[in-house]
Amino acid sequence: MVLCGHPLSEGFKKAIEAAIAQPVSYVSLSAIKALGAIGAVRHLFRQKADSVFITLEEPEEVIFRPIVCLASLVIRAPQRFLINPDLKLAKLTAWDLFKAVFSVILGTLVAVKNGMVAIIELANLGKPSACDAHVLKNPKIVYLNTNVMFGVKAGGSLGHIAGVVNELYRRKMDVLYVATKRSSVIDAAVPMQEVIIPVFLGLPTELFLFGLSQKAYKQCGKLFSASSPPIIYQRMSRCNYTGAKLSQKYKTPLIMEYNGSEAWGARHWGHPMIFERLARKAELASLRAAHLVVTISDVLADELVAIGIERSKIVVYPNCVDSKVFDSARFNPGDLEVLRSRQGIPKQAIVLGFIGTFGKWHGIDVLCDAIRMLAHKDREWLDRFNVRFLIVGDGHLRSFVEAIAGDDVAKQYVIWPGLVEQTEAPAYLAMMDILVSPHVPNADGSRFFGSPTKLFEYMSMARPIIASGLEQIQEVLSPSLSASNLPVDAPSDRANELAILSEPGNVGELIRAIRFLVERRDWRDVLAKNARMEVLEKYQWSHHVSKILAGIDAIAVTKNDIAV
Repeated sequence: MVLCGHPLSEGFKKAIEAAIAQPVSYVSLSAIKALGAIGAVRHLFRQKADSVFITLEEPEEVIFRPIVCLASLVIRAPQRFLINPDLKLAKLTAWDLFKAVFSVILGTLVAVKNGMVAIIELANLGKPSACDAHVLKNPKIVYLNTNVMFGVKAGGSLGHIAGVVNELYRRKMDVLYVATKRSSVIDAAVPMQEVIIPVFLGLPTELFLFGLSQKAYKQCGKLFSASSPPIIYQRMSRCNYTGAKLSQKYKTPLIMEYNGSEAWGARHWGHPMIFERLARKAELASLRAAHLVVTISDVLADELVAIGIERSKIVVYPNCVDSKVFDSARFNPGDLEVLRSRQGIPKQAIVLGFIGTFGKWHGIDVLCDAIRMLAHKDREWLDRFNVRFLIVGDGHLRSFVEAIAGDDVAKQYVIWPGLVEQTEAPAYLAMMDILVSPHVPNADGSRFFGSPTKLFEYMSMARPIIASGLEQIQEVLSPSLSASNLPVDAPSDRANELAILSEPGNVGELIRAIRFLVERRDWRDVLAKNARMEVLEKYQWSHHVSKILAGIDAIAVTKNDIAV
């Protein structure tokens, strides 16, 4: 058994399996975190293996090793080994365990101190600093992504960060990317300053994250001067108020990017935080200290207004895409056929695909229910049209969805490539003929606030899309065909539909849409072409960044008017 902190990329898994040379199963601590501490321990205790191999894919993840080492003791196994990122093998010793215990205890003591500091500091935050209007014209921007990004190899967050940073750089702005690690999808020419994370990881992790915020603040101080302070652009992350503190001290503008409450996400998509109230206080203090808040949906804008953020300070624009990267025309058909063959996809197969991080709101379980139903009730149809499902990704629901679509009948039609790096995503999408985005409503009944990055990547790839009719998804894909009333006739020359929308969570409608697009090549071609044209016209990162810069200009004008 391989025990890791975060889901491993498929390439690293293959390297491990070659090094171990025996059958391997995987358990990721981040995947079982949603079970809660007691639930996670019970899950590990139920596991039994001849050997446990503890691994971390990236050298920077060494901070997580003590936690993973201690977690391995719960698994019933006679021996344990460490696998380094270079695949060198070493037996886990008593000394290793002693160091792990010492590290976690020390880290926890430091984390408690971090929490106490956060309580004091947050009490003094919340109002925008008095920056001058001329500073808002400053072309220098410090982009803060002061979050632990280890283990994040793919997903919408990487696409969003890279989209904004790369577009700012393309516009010849003096942008500095400040983060715990460089992303593979950010232009290599973009200057970066690394935030050195604390040496010891303590529990609970939210207090550790408060410590990271405090450490990032100290490290970023040298980037600022009274004569020419840069604009701060911070992507909000859990338990982090770095930007608010920097803005307050150096009297420089703060732009906060808000993609939804991290505390809410932990409670409803993962496991509630122990210090949730303090985490929410950090979010609120950061938002209230901002001169401008950038968000991705009208639902989130309404939420911001409800907590006291002035509507004039809010910029709303959906997520977008780099249409040059996500372009199916980049790929040679022969090369794609080779890639499909490597995945075990039969020649001439019609491939329906999904790519994502298997989050609770992605609806991957709905898609898997549809696959199982088709496999058991309409196998002849699947065989006649040579249909296959390519499901790319990993995450909390991996074992759950594999159980749904992995029985002896359904598994014949499903390919699971696993987690692929963000840079590889366009090639996998190019292998697909039909793309599925089966998002589901929020379980607590609140409005769906998302702006799925995958939706715009799908559109940009010029592939027909089946999506859920939810809030912004429905707005972006309007006009569309309805899965409840699909046409019989061929599309006209003036057909302007962008996709097929189905009722969220309705497996029957999803199956109806799948059958329609598999059988109707004419409609596949029309929807694919229209979606690509729509994304080029409205949803490139240049559109998103232009809206942000216009918001900055509006604040500058307002400040000048007040000064006059």
